[in-house]
Amino acid sequence: MVSSIKISPFRNKHQTHVDQLMQNIAKEFNEPIFSSSSISIKNAAHVMGNKFWVAMDKDRLTGTVGMIGMKNNSAALKSMFVAKEHRGGEVAELLLQKWLSYAKRKSVSVIYLGTMEQM
Repeated sequence: MVSSIKISPFRNKHQTHVDQLMQNIAKEFNEPIFSSSSISIKNAAHVMGNKFWVAMDKDRLTGTVGMIGMKNNSAALKSMFVAKEHRGGEVAELLLQKWLSYAKRKSVSVIYLGTMEQM
């Protein structure tokens, strides 16, 4: 079976859909998952060394992942979100494969995982 999921670089036109995805995911938690200092992917993606991707199922945004470039061949894996109905499928795997492939091309040798504080 051929996958309908496509991983593409983030574009400003995706931001509204990313915001909706993140709002839906935030509803799953009792505690806030974003801080007042959180910035939009649109703003973070345009910083040199940063790169973000979106997972699309036809014209529906189903996930995101980002790389924050750091010094000394390091990078942080950030903003990995997958729509609830696509978890356990291929979306997360495809996003992570894209991230790792790009990291390898950029000679990233140290990876930091950006996480949120849990209870």
